[in-house]
Amino acid sequence: MNSRALPCLFVVLSAGCALLHPGPDRSRYFTLTATSNADAGESKPRRDLAIGLGPITLPDYLDRPEVVFRVGANELHPWAFDVWAVPLADQFKSTLARNVAVLIDGCEVTTYPWYPRTFDATVRIDVLRFDVDGDRAAHLVVRWAVRDGEGSRDRPVRESTFSAPVAGNDARDAVAALSAVLGDFSREIVSAVLAVPDRHPEVAMSLRRTSVSSGEGGRVQ
Repeated sequence: MNSRALPCLFVVLSAGCALLHPGPDRSRYFTLTATSNADAGESKPRRDLAIGLGPITLPDYLDRPEVVFRVGANELHPWAFDVWAVPLADQFKSTLARNVAVLIDGCEVTTYPWYPRTFDATVRIDVLRFDVDGDRAAHLVVRWAVRDGEGSRDRPVRESTFSAPVAGNDARDAVAALSAVLGDFSREIVSAVLAVPDRHPEVAMSLRRTSVSSGEGGRVQ
């Protein structure tokens, strides 16, 4: 064999071994954390409300598996090995619904899309920003509006901004802070929904009587 061909053969054999014995998966998978009953406290309000959350939209830059870190006003950096265990849009929706259900005892929360039905209130949400940046803080900026169950009266569209400090330099700290700002937004939604007159109390009451409840807080569909 030509001696000059030996290095090439070595490279080919090495590549084959690497394919047969890949390195360990360095990926870490994260989920948002919902508000617990302990965090909600014992003084949470009780209302037999039927609440619809949605549609909920997130910006396109969050439509990726990696956790995103903002490194400048116009620059984003994904953490290569730190990814969402479930698509972030789905996590945002389900965690928000769970938060509202925990914060209002006796309510039923349904996320969009839903079958035709009657609600006491619906909340449309457009997320403008949901990330962590160089100031070591998580940020959530949302434009949202509450509509009464009949859709006859819309409350003013509002834009809200929430921030929470990131405790450390790890992605798990960033995700914890993102969960915290989502919890703050959930509390603001609860305050707005409780201000809407309970137009259809019999609907929520009948749903509550005929469904299997977890025994604590509200229910999520």
